[in-house]
Amino acid sequence: TGHHISGTVTGPGATPLSGIQVRAYTSDNSYFATTASNGTYSVDVPAGSYTVWFYDFSGTYFEGYYSSGASGGFTTDSSLATPVTVTTSDVTGINIQMQTGHHISGTVTGPGATPLSGIQVEVYTSDNSYFSNMSTASNGTYSLAVPAGSYTVYFWDPSSTYLSGYYSSSGFTLNYSSATPVTVTTSDVTGIDVQMQIGYHISGTVTGPGATPLSGIGVEVYTSGYSYVANATTASNGTYSLAVPAGSYTVEFYDWSGTYLNGYYSSGGFT
Repeated sequence: TGHHISGTVTGPGATPLSGIQVRAYTSDNSYFATTASNGTYSVDVPAGSYTVWFYDFSGTYFEGYYSSGASGGFTTDSSLATPVTVTTSDVTGINIQMQTGHHISGTVTGPGATPLSGIQVEVYTSDNSYFSNMSTASNGTYSLAVPAGSYTVYFWDPSSTYLSGYYSSSGFTLNYSSATPVTVTTSDVTGIDVQMQIGYHISGTVTGPGATPLSGIGVEVYTSGYSYVANATTASNGTYSLAVPAGSYTVEFYDWSGTYLNGYYSSGGFT
């Protein structure tokens, strides 16, 4: 056991916020906690200097960082985050007041206008100064709180049934260069709807020495110009399957645990 970074998370009017994820991280490691019903949290960490990040799974409040000089101790700009240094004792009073503003919202459907649940929706600025994400509800809807700005909206399917892609004024595009920016100024932006497409699949099995199936291996496929990129993680039996449009792809494999060498598919198996 180590020391703790602790505090209270509130919303407008100093209302305690429960279920907010708190992440204290360095360049090498991350440590997590979730706020209790009274808004309090405590993250157990070893000695070090940490950035403390707060995220609302419901999409109601902006995600952001602890900043000692900002209003409410909170900023959406990572460059303004105040490092929290832990040495030989707990660090308390890392309190923040999260903000809510305007929302980007819409509905995600598949062929036949069937609502798609569990689709990951990501919104980000061109300079990545702000990023937020959530999953679509059972009726295919999503709503993300964002500060004023211009955003790219990206959709991907963790099950790899549907092709990843972007919001376009025409509805949906596979190419980043064809994405339509969504600008948020003084009000909500609704109707950012897409109909995702089913493509073909690249699939296989990842094993280690002795043909042991490897789970949790990251798999990424991409074209030579990165005009299309898709990701998956191997299942408990080492299998993976990724939906892609017609094209020629490089397939890359990486081990989050650092046990196995990262590399690529080759007709010889692995390189």
